[in-house]
Amino acid sequence: FFKQKTAYEIKECDWSSDVCSSDLVRISEFWYRLNQVYPNAETFAKDVHITELGSMTIEGALATGFEPDEIWKILVRRDPEIDNRWK
Repeated sequence: FFKQKTAYEIKECDWSSDVCSSDLVRISEFWYRLNQVYPNAETFAKDVHITELGSMTIEGALATGFEPDEIWKILVRRDPEIDNRWK
């Protein structure tokens, strides 16, 4: 028995068999976009509690199983200009 890793727990150096490559792509793309949009993305992800995520932070939401694309859609709904800034 092993615990399935959430997207938040996946690290670049972690290539264990329970991590699917599509998860790595999704989380990598999410962090890339977040870093393009927010100059202090890591601080934002740790410190800002978002109502639409049950008042969790982005890090907390990822750790509890929210999908990166679901979080991204919430961020875009909160600030529609995000899609224009990260491209």
